[in-house]
Amino acid sequence: MKFRGTALMASVFLGLVLYYFFVDLPAEQKEKNKQEQAEKLLPLEEDKVVEFSLTGKGEPIALKREALHNWKLTLPFPASGDSTEAEAFISEIADLKKTRTVEEYPKDFSIYGLSSPFLKIHFKFENNIEETLLIGNESPLGGHLYFKRESQPAVMMAASSQSSFEKSIYSFRDKTLLNFNTGSIQHIQILREKNPLELKKTGQAWEISGDIRAQGNKDAIMNFLQAIQFSRVAEFIDEAPDSLESYGLNPPKLKLVLGFDGESQTLSLGNLMDGKGYFGRINDSRNIIL
Repeated sequence: MKFRGTALMASVFLGLVLYYFFVDLPAEQKEKNKQEQAEKLLPLEEDKVVEFSLTGKGEPIALKREALHNWKLTLPFPASGDSTEAEAFISEIADLKKTRTVEEYPKDFSIYGLSSPFLKIHFKFENNIEETLLIGNESPLGGHLYFKRESQPAVMMAASSQSSFEKSIYSFRDKTLLNFNTGSIQHIQILREKNPLELKKTGQAWEISGDIRAQGNKDAIMNFLQAIQFSRVAEFIDEAPDSLESYGLNPPKLKLVLGFDGESQTLSLGNLMDGKGYFGRINDSRNIIL
């Protein structure tokens, strides 16, 4: 009898444990998620965003998701987007929590800077739903901004500042200099008026030819390639220059050619700009970078 009573108590305990994990806990988590969503300024699922745009004092900026973690700049002109920056910006919006609702049905939006907003952020989602977030003035005491969802009348407040939303075209544009895998490079050319160099890889060994012929230092060459790989565009200078001569790119002072798998990528360098960097062109495109 004692054993039977113990077994019964054990089964009851197990039933309570299972009930908690499969009924109470999911219900608590659901309620917690519901509360967190209610606290958010603009509840959104980050992976459902397919397009977003920013309209403010400067040029409108718009980006479109081409594939997972792959964003393209569509306005003010088409260009590769900085996917990391784009998704970080979406996360920043998704994480904004309202500190309070200032007015449910305000009669005058101008006192909050929302009749002519500092910035409009428009989102498009996979399910064809669209939403716009309006950003207004900073609060009189500072440290907070006034916000409004275009689809709702309420004015809300959240801890933030206008400076955190001052994004430029450069912010969202892909700043990769050359996109390649260092291990795949088989051929390197450094074309210049003096001391041109050519490096070829056979198996795991590198050979240097040019004014001198020698065996290449594998580690030094890998360090050189990684330095190029992790370099970034400092500034986008001119999308369609009338002439390349003023930039020292007709012809370039130096041209780097990287060969791999029957393809090649090139970086042309011209004049030095005020000690900030060199004017350049990637893969002979028209636009000038720094």
